[in-house]
Amino acid sequence: CRRANLRICTVGQNNARQRPRRCGGSPYKGVSYQKGNGVYPSGFKASITHKGKREYLGFFREEHEAVAAYNVAAKRLLGEFAYINEWRGPTPVPTKPTARNS
Repeated sequence: CRRANLRICTVGQNNARQRPRRCGGSPYKGVSYQKGNGVYPSGFKASITHKGKREYLGFFREEHEAVAAYNVAAKRLLGEFAYINEWRGPTPVPTKPTARNS
């Protein structure tokens, strides 16, 4: 590893680049599955943590919409240090997410 290849950043910026954990729900960073309970439907919740604060991005019926919402917020808040999810599903990721808060 050469010093010339390293960039100056804080611990928080370095941690923002981490891959998602594989502990159930969704394989995408910032996206989790929410099981329906009879009153509320099942779907996917998107959120992001920035400077120690969690920002709720919305509830989505489709996983690709939650992934798109996280990616937009990550680019906006974390810039070059953001981990951008790559969609691996059959439906393409839209450029603008559509939240369905219900």
